[in-house]
Amino acid sequence: MAVHHLKLKDLSPIFFQQLRQQYLDGEMDVEVRVIPKKLHGRNIGQTMTEEVFWDIIGMLDWEKEGDDDAVLEPAINFLSDFPIPEISRFQDLLSEKLHQLDGEQYARHIGESAYGGHRHFSADGFLYARCCAVANGRLFYQQVIGHSEDMPKDLEFEALLRLADSACVKKTGKHLEHIPAFNYETGFNSQGWGEKTITFDRLV
Repeated sequence: MAVHHLKLKDLSPIFFQQLRQQYLDGEMDVEVRVIPKKLHGRNIGQTMTEEVFWDIIGMLDWEKEGDDDAVLEPAINFLSDFPIPEISRFQDLLSEKLHQLDGEQYARHIGESAYGGHRHFSADGFLYARCCAVANGRLFYQQVIGHSEDMPKDLEFEALLRLADSACVKKTGKHLEHIPAFNYETGFNSQGWGEKTITFDRLV
């Protein structure tokens, strides 16, 4: 009895042609088993939970710092094995984290380009600083949520925004068609900015 272990995405006409050539007119039973993904020795299944989200963030390879694609690669490879709805769920969770950090108290603690300083305040720069806070992992993120003064200083990681899309492209060859659950662009968290949201484009 021969047992073939392979991913569903690797099933192809060529594979079945090889089986026909090998077994000719013989009959066979085909059994499909979904083997849970493992991370740190535990099964994580195919559901994008809060815990799995942070596990994937923890896969960012900071030894490759300076090459954003290389930093993202392990996380992209892992996430690409999830179903598309779960990849979209990852994007939703990321948008939620970024939205939660969108506020004046955090913007005032990002270094030289902080809100309220002497330099022009960049909405994009603040978004990328928030990406850096998330990319540093769950413990750091939770620390920043409670202590805005611990926001990363003069650091950005814009590349995090393309993690889910890159995983979808790797899986399907197509971009992820999904609108995140939260608008994470700077100035869209009304609780974080209050009335300043109305005149956000003029913030300096």
